[in-house]
Amino acid sequence: IDTLSGQVADMSQAMRRNRPLVREQTLQQLICQEGSLENRLQQCADCGITFPYALFAVILLDTSDLGRGLTDSDLEQLRVLCRERCLMAFGRLGSVYFAGGEGSCLIFLLNADGGEESLPERIRDCCGEVSRGFEGGGAFSLRFSAGFCDSRSPRPYRAYLGARRGLSYTSSDSEGFVAFSRQDEDASYADSRLVEEITQSIFRREPEQLDELLERHRRWYLTGSLRRARQAADLCLCSVYCRLLEGDYRAGEEGFSAAARQLAEADTPDGCHEALRAYFHSLIHSHEKVSDRSYGYVRQAIGYIESNYARNFAIPEMAGELGINPTYLNKIFKLAQGKTVSEYLNHHRIAMSLPMLQDKSRTIAEISAAVGYPDVRGFIRFFKKFYGVTPSEYRKQGADAQ
Repeated sequence: IDTLSGQVADMSQAMRRNRPLVREQTLQQLICQEGSLENRLQQCADCGITFPYALFAVILLDTSDLGRGLTDSDLEQLRVLCRERCLMAFGRLGSVYFAGGEGSCLIFLLNADGGEESLPERIRDCCGEVSRGFEGGGAFSLRFSAGFCDSRSPRPYRAYLGARRGLSYTSSDSEGFVAFSRQDEDASYADSRLVEEITQSIFRREPEQLDELLERHRRWYLTGSLRRARQAADLCLCSVYCRLLEGDYRAGEEGFSAAARQLAEADTPDGCHEALRAYFHSLIHSHEKVSDRSYGYVRQAIGYIESNYARNFAIPEMAGELGINPTYLNKIFKLAQGKTVSEYLNHHRIAMSLPMLQDKSRTIAEISAAVGYPDVRGFIRFFKKFYGVTPSEYRKQGADAQ
């Protein structure tokens, strides 16, 4: 009973420690993955996220102009200040939640009170208020873009895509500092898994793999009418571009805008395919890739895992020691390694347990604790997930093979 009580206490403490990360990840899944809001209300409520009003908007703030002449520490403090001022300004319109972002873009989900027709103007006023708060600095400017959800069937992901597209086409000196768009009903053409694989092939600089994925995209989505092919290609372009920006990949706005123009001028579905292929290959072969800082964080995370896997630690704890937001670390880590930090950690722990299982003098519980699983049930669950057998069965198979 004492052991179980201690485990429950440890789990409760871990849940409290990880709650901000879980909350932020829940919001990111709501905004950055396809699905209706109605189907995710309970998941949001479990994290303390409530939506008392009928209107929804996804608001993006591009902070790429902030980094000029600043150290990483000063830049992070300035982004925190931007986030807090946005939460204060947009909070007067209803309930507003910060959904992370890092990279160059901060993401907010607004659940607004009041009339639908007046909402764009009210958001514009809030964006202007935040921008004016930084005018004294004079060294940078802010860019906003807002995507409005359909009030009858809100789908934040589709509003997010529209906001991303608007942000790509606007500039910081545009009137009112904000671009507006509506929920993109053509977003259903987005294949999130295929988009993720295309993004990873670019990040890893694998042109052959990229061609295979784009050929699959062409067969599945670039058939039929030219209009539908353009919509599907444009959505693929914007979705991959967004993923790259979130991973701090230097995708280049000029190249993106040129690719978007080529898609608009394409006169056949194959022309849409070639426009995508040319742009994505240009990213692989360009000299500017992911920032050295992002690569450095991934290398540091791997080193931390290899040195501390035997200790039971939480991802936010590791991210804090590396000086990086845990959600952002997960994004760039998955782009680089194809796994989240947690997935990589569990794979490494299980791999390190294999030679230990050859020593029959050690119990399964001892080996579990030695690789960072104080609860042997977690060790057995992940081991069976990766190898299809329990540790005891694996050990027996090894003895039979010998």
